[in-house]
Amino acid sequence: MTEESEIFEIPGGRVDYSGAYTDFVLMHSTSRSLLYRAVRGGKYFMLKTIKTGDGMSESVLRREYELSLGMQHHHVAMTVTYEPSLPIGPAIVMEYVDGVDLRGFLATNPDAAQRRRVFSQMLDAVAYIHRSGVIHNDLKPENILITRSNCDVKIIDFGYSADSAHYLTRTLGGTRRYASPELVERADDIDTRSDVYSLGVIMADLFGSKYGRIRRRCMATERNRRYRNAEYLQMAWQRRNWLNWAVAATVVAAAVAGVVVWTQMRSSDIRQAIDEASVRVESLATRIDSVAEAERLAAERRQATVDSVTATCRSRVEAEYEQRMRAVAAEVYRDFAERHVAAFDASVSRIAEETYAELDVTSAAEVRRLVDPIIAEKHTSLATRARALQPMIEENTSCEEEFLYYKSLLRGGKPFRRWRQ
Repeated sequence: MTEESEIFEIPGGRVDYSGAYTDFVLMHSTSRSLLYRAVRGGKYFMLKTIKTGDGMSESVLRREYELSLGMQHHHVAMTVTYEPSLPIGPAIVMEYVDGVDLRGFLATNPDAAQRRRVFSQMLDAVAYIHRSGVIHNDLKPENILITRSNCDVKIIDFGYSADSAHYLTRTLGGTRRYASPELVERADDIDTRSDVYSLGVIMADLFGSKYGRIRRRCMATERNRRYRNAEYLQMAWQRRNWLNWAVAATVVAAAVAGVVVWTQMRSSDIRQAIDEASVRVESLATRIDSVAEAERLAAERRQATVDSVTATCRSRVEAEYEQRMRAVAAEVYRDFAERHVAAFDASVSRIAEETYAELDVTSAAEVRRLVDPIIAEKHTSLATRARALQPMIEENTSCEEEFLYYKSLLRGGKPFRRWRQ
């Protein structure tokens, strides 16, 4: 089939079924990279390539691909694949987002509800990124897209990102206004609190002077005073409604009381009442912060328990696997080896149940999510090794006595011993 025959006419255009990327359109250029829109199979994709073809630039591009490939979140632009040989050079292939960046979105003068919705989605995405062990390092309006259809957030560009064990490059990540002080100073120990600082600056873009208490904590010069990561910031953001409601209720109550006694009070009394109301509001805010801190500490303790129990459970499973793998490797016949696979399954099932019984429902579910895939992987490895061995001699053959001998060993749970006629 020729390339021409692989292109079929459809209403409104043509689709190239050859699998090739076509119709490259340069959409954006930065100091390090080029972004192209391309078509494949009748669908748009965004392709990110490098400006210079040196080995370092390609290594950085590959690193970005490796970090972003595992991101599976509705508000993070999906990475599709890596193409090493395209007409435009090596490129990361990503989903194409039909939308505008955050700066363009703000230019439309969205209402307060839309701004809150966008920021909530942004927090959800960055919290997911942090839970994945990745630091974005370049959160700014240009890297936050808003779709035209549903006004949904899509976080893009992991070019300056690093995982928790690797700071990718000494080059300054991010526009200086949105970069944390430690990122500007090019510190070697950047962590998730750097992204929290950037989110605080973005809050100022979205809400101006509103939510000052949260924003100031995000943008604290000393990072120990910031929220630990986007998840803690998300918790504070979700609790803000309780504080707003409490303040509003106090103000309304004070206003009603003021109307009732207005004519009976002197100016000094009115000022005193306002001061007392302000003190009560501040006290209420302090109590809410105390509750938030208690919840944060409880969440930390629960996570520490989950990490500790998971590590212990994994260690026990690994030890059981090593023991059973040695036993399987020493067998001659598949039938004997499969006994060890069954014994492994029974043993790790007991280990898992003992582990989950020590935890609450939420923690047990989290540990199960981490441990169950490991158990399944080890079972598959053992079973594959066992199936590679030859089966025991079939019944009703010239060696029926040998077969019956081995069968008696299996039935009695005895170890393998070579049959001698």
